[in-house]
Amino acid sequence: VARERLLAERGVEVWRLRESPRGVDLGEGLSRAFEAGILSVLVEGGAMVHGSFFDAGLVDEVAFFYGPLIIGGEEARAAIGGEGAARLSQARRLCRYHLRRLEGSFLVSGYLTEPLTLQ
Repeated sequence: VARERLLAERGVEVWRLRESPRGVDLGEGLSRAFEAGILSVLVEGGAMVHGSFFDAGLVDEVAFFYGPLIIGGEEARAAIGGEGAARLSQARRLCRYHLRRLEGSFLVSGYLTEPLTLQ
């Protein structure tokens, strides 16, 4: 509550969303954003946040940045959490994708072949 008050004092509008079995109701958040005239949302988070949006069917476009670094290991987190795909045949596929070089990194962006669904 104190944090919300501090944000409000700085001009930030805070929305409290209903809880869902996995956290908050993402569909409600996006519906409220749409009602407020927001037509595009950038989701930058960790594997759990990304996985939640994918699992809820709320992703239509993705952008991945790759740099010349190798990280990983058995304990490393994936970029996308959630249910995921157990087999390549179940993998989400991109269409209309692009590859761009950005200084020392690469950006791969594209659209999912499955349509966006609000749940």
